[in-house]
Amino acid sequence: MNILTVENITKAYGERKLFDNASFYLQEGEKVGVIGINGTGKSTLLKIAAGMEEPDEGSVTKANHVVVRFLSQQPVFEPEDTILESVLKGNEKSLSVGRGSDEEKGHGEWELESQAKSMLTRLGVTDFGQKCGELSGGQKKRVSIAMELLASPRLLILDEPTSGLSPDLDRSMMELCRKLSHENCTVLMVTHNMSNINLCDKIAFLGTGGVLCYYGSPEAMDEYFDVELTSDIFEKLHDPEQVEYYRRKYFTSPE
Repeated sequence: MNILTVENITKAYGERKLFDNASFYLQEGEKVGVIGINGTGKSTLLKIAAGMEEPDEGSVTKANHVVVRFLSQQPVFEPEDTILESVLKGNEKSLSVGRGSDEEKGHGEWELESQAKSMLTRLGVTDFGQKCGELSGGQKKRVSIAMELLASPRLLILDEPTSGLSPDLDRSMMELCRKLSHENCTVLMVTHNMSNINLCDKIAFLGTGGVLCYYGSPEAMDEYFDVELTSDIFEKLHDPEQVEYYRRKYFTSPE
């Protein structure tokens, strides 16, 4: 089942076109990685998919039941708030589950706090009382992801969630996102780490000029681009002629 469909979208800032006539769709339960040359509008593409920005042309359609949460590259927290306080603040609306008596409200708050601690622990964060001002960039990413996951989104959009993480935590985060996609939470994310793209179900590869040159499985990507090393794809997609060739190939492929 399609939960999000992006059709023929174009976006430019002044004379600089970030991407042109891009189309793809997300199936429920997929994990999709967006990869591309620097400056191709990957972050903007995610914001448009999340409904935070409008395309100049084209359309984005999401299924009615889909709750979307977006995680930016640089999450911001109040320095004096503890980790647990920040996660709970980001989900204050959920505290309304405890409507009614003080006892019922207290149970709702206790349940949400328990879920927050469980989610933080899954992400390797166990010092719930640590001040957010003391966190590294990578730690802030994990806390922010926990905050978004607590809302039980059907579509989680992450802008470079593994940046700033060590290699072992990078893979752990990718594995967690894959597990989430198998638990009824579709994941769309920007990533630069090619070593873990096999943990994605599909890859969207953008070339120079923001042109969508490939959308398919990571296993088929090297053959599609006729390279021995996946890293060689970047070199190809710096060349406008190669980008146009693969744009045509993508739009005329059977899938």
